[in-house]
Amino acid sequence: TGRKVMRMTGLSVKWKRAIFAGAFLVLIVLSVDFWNWGSSRPVMMGMPFWVFWDILIVLMTGVYYILLSLYIWRD
Repeated sequence: TGRKVMRMTGLSVKWKRAIFAGAFLVLIVLSVDFWNWGSSRPVMMGMPFWVFWDILIVLMTGVYYILLSLYIWRD
């Protein structure tokens, strides 16, 4: 095919799973906005910071699942 996909060729399946498990745990920790807990100051367009943070987490989770499907779910 004409498209290039970055490969994780040097890693075993065990290491790939460990990397994706670690990335998933990072996403879980980042999804809890503990440093802004209880704050509702408007940041942009009259909306609190957590709305933009939530959008960012959702986008990061989408990229995570795209990469997971490329490298782990290869069936």
